[in-house]
Amino acid sequence: MLRWTKRKVTEAAQRTLDPRVRRRNIALTTVVAAVRAVLLSVYVRRYGFVMPWGIKR
Repeated sequence: MLRWTKRKVTEAAQRTLDPRVRRRNIALTTVVAAVRAVLLSVYVRRYGFVMPWGIKR
């Protein structure tokens, strides 16, 4: 079991260092971050920004 785990970890580390995989991961991260930013801005624009702890001035 330990040999299998070591082999899988080594394979995953080698895949991670592949330049194509790194570019893909960076691109996916950028796209996901952009989509989240757009969704957050739409939510804030529609419902406004309300502090979760409810302190009123």
